[in-house]
Amino acid sequence: MNYNFTSLPEFNAALKQFNIIADRGAEESFTFRKGGLLYRVLDKQGNKIGVPLKASALPGKPILKELDKKFAANKLKREIPNLALKKTLDDVLAYHPVDLKKLIDALAQNQVVTVLRQNAEGRIYGITYVDNKNRSVFNGSEIGKPYSIAGLQKNFTDSQSIRQQNTIENGAMIMEVVESLVGQLFDPIEDNSLTPYALKKKNKKKKGNK
Repeated sequence: MNYNFTSLPEFNAALKQFNIIADRGAEESFTFRKGGLLYRVLDKQGNKIGVPLKASALPGKPILKELDKKFAANKLKREIPNLALKKTLDDVLAYHPVDLKKLIDALAQNQVVTVLRQNAEGRIYGITYVDNKNRSVFNGSEIGKPYSIAGLQKNFTDSQSIRQQNTIENGAMIMEVVESLVGQLFDPIEDNSLTPYALKKKNKKKKGNK
């Protein structure tokens, strides 16, 4: 009741933290056609297990009709949680995580759970953020293009390019310093200093004795 989500997939993104899913069933199923909703337990691999429970049999009756009302109401209260999650994402991205795993781990430390959406072939096509600190659920594209899966992948690529460029530039600077030091070490030094007066005097005495 305290979370802001605006669709069944977003609702499920939050529920999956507790190994639960709200399931409408297949499109041709009786449950789907009648607008019903079942709640099911998931195993560690995300597979549905055990006996499903009807939404109408649960406390609070979280049926699809009631959820639809909540979705509509939550759409009017998205701005503040959106800005809060965006700030968290910006703070984490400022450290330039090198890949998606590093980003997910960093967000988890900030109470943001990441849910990846994949197709049948396993290709990631979307990302959903569950902000447990501010109790909201957002798809990345809703926050902005840079926070969608495509935007993040570009960010990782740019970060790697910057790191590689910095490595090349640092290596070049080191080589310049080394070459300069080596040059100073082996270059002949011309001594233009005058002969000390005491030595000149001794040389004159020797010439006179001869």
